[in-house]
Amino acid sequence: MRRTSALGLLSWFAFFVCAAFSSEASSKPRPADVSASAVFMQANQHYHAQHYAKAVEILENLRTKRHLNHFAIHYNLGNAYFRLRRYGHALASYRRAQRLHPNHEDLLHNLQLLYQRTGQADPDNNLRQRALFWYRLLTLRQIFWLTLACLALACLLWGVFLHRNAQGHKGMRWWAASFTLIALLLGGSLTAKFYNEQLVTTGVIIAPKITARSGYGENFEALFTLQEAEEVTVRERTAGWFRIEVWQEDTKQKRRYLRSGWLPEQTLTTL
Repeated sequence: MRRTSALGLLSWFAFFVCAAFSSEASSKPRPADVSASAVFMQANQHYHAQHYAKAVEILENLRTKRHLNHFAIHYNLGNAYFRLRRYGHALASYRRAQRLHPNHEDLLHNLQLLYQRTGQADPDNNLRQRALFWYRLLTLRQIFWLTLACLALACLLWGVFLHRNAQGHKGMRWWAASFTLIALLLGGSLTAKFYNEQLVTTGVIIAPKITARSGYGENFEALFTLQEAEEVTVRERTAGWFRIEVWQEDTKQKRRYLRSGWLPEQTLTTL
């Protein structure tokens, strides 16, 4: 394959990826309809006037009653809850915003402030998350389009390589193998992200302190305690109780282990 043809394929790949990312970034983080925008601006005015509780009331109305899923709504809700020192609600709002705009600098900064305030470790700040940086910094849609682009380019490169009988085209084989490997890696990340965001229910503790029990009732055995703003996985809901799972640290044995228990539904909020 001539160098100009290879550069042409790479140029089309770059154009495809840039188009996917620009379409994601071009959506302004504002409520869609005019009336919602006016209400959103009213909430901002209350926030700047330090009427944080009123700002929360207005923004929660947009989120829950009008079912608006916008970055700015979740982000501003997180800020207002943070000012009210309701850190569980703040973390839940920031997490909802993060799913829509995971690499927003102010959001990431505020998350660090929240973890410092609550004394918790950042679950995204570990070796695995740093190595798989695209999983943390890209949305589900962006990873999907990037995977599709890499897969399409890998197929094109392999097709050209095989069509020309592989004579004198070792460089083409290297490029085809590289994009195949990247597509497989991104495909695995896409599957994991889809599972974690769409199929698994994540909860955030909003009570100052709560005891997990062995069954759905106050008369069951107390197992362990959880603090406000801890994140859990919700597995089941029965009679106003959630069965949750959470990874906890064993400071003596220096290892993590999975614990399961039941919490009253009013003590946590789900994403």
